[in-house]
Amino acid sequence: MLHKPPSAPINSQDNSAPDDLIEVGRVLNAYGLNGSIKVQPFSPTADTLLKSKHWWLVSLANPNFVYYQVKTAKSHSGSLVVTFDPQLNRDQAEALKGQRIWVSRSDFPKTEHDEYYWVDLIGCVVFTDAESDAQASGEELNGESVIAASVENVVEIASDVETASDASYKRVGIVEEVLDHAAHALLSVRQQTQDEQGQWVDILDNKGRTVTTLIPFVSAHVTAVDIKARTIHTNWPLDF
Repeated sequence: MLHKPPSAPINSQDNSAPDDLIEVGRVLNAYGLNGSIKVQPFSPTADTLLKSKHWWLVSLANPNFVYYQVKTAKSHSGSLVVTFDPQLNRDQAEALKGQRIWVSRSDFPKTEHDEYYWVDLIGCVVFTDAESDAQASGEELNGESVIAASVENVVEIASDVETASDASYKRVGIVEEVLDHAAHALLSVRQQTQDEQGQWVDILDNKGRTVTTLIPFVSAHVTAVDIKARTIHTNWPLDF
C-alpha cells in the first residue's frame, strides 16, 4: 500500500525545520534498555532513513516538529534500530512511540537517470498528444516500470524518455497521486479545463466530483518527464 504524506495537516512552530520535509516512517517502540528506538520505514529499502542524520518527529498530541540527530541506524528484521545523539534513556525512547518521522527531501538518495521519486511527480502538469478516440493495448500496459510501496517510491522508466515541447500537446491536468499497480505505477491525474477567465480549473462530473484519469507510468506512454519544469508528456488517450 502506498503511503501518501499529509498535504498540510502540520503547522510547525519550529523555524529550524526545513520546508521540504517528507514523512518517511514512524516510531514503533523503544528498543532495548539503552534508549534506542525501533522504526517502521514506509519504504522497503529504507534508504532515506538509513542515510539521513537529521530527523524531525511529530506526534498527534504536539503538532510541532522536534529535531533529532541520528547517531546510528541499522536494519533489523524489516524495521530499523536507531539511536540518537545525544542518546535517550529508556523512558524518553518509550515516549516517542507512534510519532511520525520526517526528513528533508534534500536528504533523499540521488536517483539514477530516468528514475523519479513519486513525491516529485505529484503536482506535475500532464500533457497528451493522443487523439480522444485512441486505443491502448493491454500488452503495452506491461511496459517497463518499477515502483516501491512508500513515500520514497522510485519510479523507473526506459531511457528513451526525454523532454518535449508543449506546442503539440493538450493539457490533461495535475498529478494528484501515484498508485502502485503490480508491474508498474499509475499516475492519478486530476483533469482540468480553462474557465472563461483563462484559469485552469478542475473538471467535475454531474455529481460534483473531480474527474480523474489513470495513466500508466511506462515508457510506452510517458514520452517526456521534466521535474524542473514540473511537466509530464504522454500519449495516453483521455477517454481510455
